[in-house]
Amino acid sequence: MTRPRRFLFGTVLSLGLAGCGFALAGYIGGRCCVPPGSGLAGPAIVVGWAALGALAALVAGIMLAVWLPPTGLRIAAVVAGLAGLLVYGSLGYALLVSRVETRAQLEEAYTRLPVFRVVLTAGPGAPAALERFSADWSRRRFAAAKAGGACEGTLSGEQAVELLTALRAAEGVLYRTPDACADRGGPIHHVLRATIPSPLPPDTEIDQGLTGSCLSAYPDLAAPFAAAERLVRETRCEFTTTATSPDPQ
Repeated sequence: MTRPRRFLFGTVLSLGLAGCGFALAGYIGGRCCVPPGSGLAGPAIVVGWAALGALAALVAGIMLAVWLPPTGLRIAAVVAGLAGLLVYGSLGYALLVSRVETRAQLEEAYTRLPVFRVVLTAGPGAPAALERFSADWSRRRFAAAKAGGACEGTLSGEQAVELLTALRAAEGVLYRTPDACADRGGPIHHVLRATIPSPLPPDTEIDQGLTGSCLSAYPDLAAPFAAAERLVRETRCEFTTTATSPDPQ
């Protein structure tokens, strides 16, 4: 057997055994080595055992590839390769199913988000890149405008969660300190207007002009603007002079 062919069969043997070792060690670790009540640490323990099993099997495969005679190496490589292919295919399928189920659960959770609306406007003294941003979760849409034009896009669940989290942070500041910006002078840098449904009436209504000194004193008030800029940047929203910027309010 030539050296390249021996290397090829050895690689197939080692990788196949590594897959089998991963599956076998993970099964054994899950059956015997996860204490009751482990919670989120349980999967990590199983993965740790599986990784150790894969490493041990990989080393064993390399050793067998060196010492086995050509005929034995070919047979072992075919058997281990088929077994490993079955393991890798099963793991890939399980991962795909898990991702689909997780995505479905997330989408269901997104439908239960409060139907919030927000309009963010940059004042004359604002250094922000966006002049205006609006979003309406009931329509699953957002719109943005700046000097180069305007753009619109679909608001995803992940983006809605990020925006709502930022609005909740600003809401918390204004709830604890209703007059947070009352005694802080200077030009208005931003204007925050939002409607956030509350479990108990009344809903939260925010209409707040924010100065630079107010934003410096209460950074959470700037969170919605930072979230909006990230959203527009990550979606690569294309600004054009023909797009409109509907007001969800």
